[in-house]
Amino acid sequence: MRLNQRLLKWKAWFAFGAILFFSQSFANEVKIDWLEKSASRTYTFAEEFIAADDLPSEKTTLLHDIEIIFDAGEVTRTVRQVNYFPTYNDAHTAGNESIYWDKEVEALTVREARVLKLNGQAHRLNPDNIRVLDSDAYNTFTDQKEVVLPYSGLTDKSISILEYQIKFSIADLESSWSTIIYPVLFDPVKNFRLRVIEDEQTPLTYSSNNKDIIDCKVNDNELECESADLSPNKSDVDIIWRDVLPQIFIGETQTWDDVIANDLKAFEESNNKDDSVQKMLDRIIDDGMTQRQKIEAIHKFVSRDIRYVSMSELGHRITPHTSASVLENRFGDCKDKSAMLHGMLSLIGVDAKPVLVATKRSSLANTRFPSTGYFDHMVICFDSEKQFYCLDPTDSNTDINSISSWIQGMVSLTLEEGAKPLRIPLAPHKWRLNVSSSLEFDENANVVERQERIYHGEYASGIRSSYGPKNDEERNEAATESFHKVVSSLVDPTFEFVGLQEMANTAIIRSEAKYTPFLDPREALNYVENDSWLNRELDDVEISSKHYDARVHGIDVQSTINFDFNKLWNVTWYPPNLNLKGKYGEMTRFVTTTGKHKIQVETRVKITTQMVKQGEIESFNEFLKLLKGESALNFVGETP
Repeated sequence: MRLNQRLLKWKAWFAFGAILFFSQSFANEVKIDWLEKSASRTYTFAEEFIAADDLPSEKTTLLHDIEIIFDAGEVTRTVRQVNYFPTYNDAHTAGNESIYWDKEVEALTVREARVLKLNGQAHRLNPDNIRVLDSDAYNTFTDQKEVVLPYSGLTDKSISILEYQIKFSIADLESSWSTIIYPVLFDPVKNFRLRVIEDEQTPLTYSSNNKDIIDCKVNDNELECESADLSPNKSDVDIIWRDVLPQIFIGETQTWDDVIANDLKAFEESNNKDDSVQKMLDRIIDDGMTQRQKIEAIHKFVSRDIRYVSMSELGHRITPHTSASVLENRFGDCKDKSAMLHGMLSLIGVDAKPVLVATKRSSLANTRFPSTGYFDHMVICFDSEKQFYCLDPTDSNTDINSISSWIQGMVSLTLEEGAKPLRIPLAPHKWRLNVSSSLEFDENANVVERQERIYHGEYASGIRSSYGPKNDEERNEAATESFHKVVSSLVDPTFEFVGLQEMANTAIIRSEAKYTPFLDPREALNYVENDSWLNRELDDVEISSKHYDARVHGIDVQSTINFDFNKLWNVTWYPPNLNLKGKYGEMTRFVTTTGKHKIQVETRVKITTQMVKQGEIESFNEFLKLLKGESALNFVGETP
């Protein structure tokens, strides 16, 4: 039995954001070859369903059937899909079907696409209505298109019927073939079937992450998986779906060293240490720089002076363009920019390594099967002068001291012999913020509030990304809106921004606001000041997941507030010192007084990056609630 069998505890899903463009010319390349009704297994299945009495009350996938046949290096993938739409809302929200298609190497033929009503009426798809969208997905290794099929005549109590074939040659692929099958997503599935037939020249291996719901059998060169009445996966928030959904992985039999050797050979096609790279490097650095300064200068050049353009056309799925062409064009994708960064670092003596990243996967259990197919991004990692760096050359806002926040914790593969998948390191405290505030009362109880927020590392990058591209008016509007939500909507502060254009470790926002009296100086003081920015950070780490474990990205917030009551009151009660430590984090507070009128409150909250089990989420959120309660600062005082 050459088709090896591996049953793993897998979890996975993918969904990537995209900028979509319509192309009618691609739509013309979608071949239509309608089957006769009598020849369509899919249509026959739908007709048999109509005759049944027990119709589902919710949108249901009645048939999910996939057949993949290898024949002398040629691959034919046939997909049959039948969906039932019981309500108008189902038809309105999910009435289009999508096929993902790599037009450079694949031939797509739509063989059946129609709607069947319960009364037997049928509406076949008008080929002129087919739309092809260019996802132009950021940081992906494909040039995949989305073919959208808008069904005609779809209403409530309708069935959609789809059958299509995709054909391609193994020889046209830059890396070994693999695919992931998702038997069930978010609708119930009545019937699931997968059939794969390998040939002599393409031995395959498969893995399934949930043998309890999917029955797979191998018979010589054929894999067949079947299941029925699959329950939908529970929807949730802040979940990496590739980590939690059932799936079946099928691919050519190989080792991780095979994957690395193939991808490294492709990477070296960039010729990233040629004369043009050396000449540009000589303009970027000089002998007076330290090694660290050289690394900073190189990273800044590649991330900012080489703009990102998706360049994953045929022949360049995993193979970078030459660095000379990237320099001439001043654009490239993640692998082009990584090759440039790698070449320049090598020329200054840094032993850097290209690293593949799966930006939608954090579970190592889901990547045990060796394949390039998991990965959709590339970065450069290395050690220099006893410090570890992992630089994303598509990120023009994060300085070299930090790892880009969006890849932290994601599965990676260093292109070095003997390497195995690992996670990109997670910062123990990804969101680091220092807030210094002062509230000064004048003799009439007007208040001037000054704040300085210093964002560090990954947080500084996020602030830079959010505010940096805006003009002055837009920037102030955005900062005012944030201030209103977090601090107070009673005033419109003035703002000063520092470090929004530099790739620095910090970004600073300063504000000044003037409040009319909200306390009567003739009455005794009873005043509560909420530590607003601290509360905001605690709100942001609250877990909303209802069904799955959740990762919390750590925070380290230091807040210093200076109160000057200007002798309007003699303060007799103020917040006590605090040293609160728990399972999930800690809060400390130190209070310093100067006479009876000036008080400084220093508060620090640290919550380390951690995975919170589903059964502990309520306890974790209760801990946050406790911290938020303690962040309310209460002052009591008497009039002189």
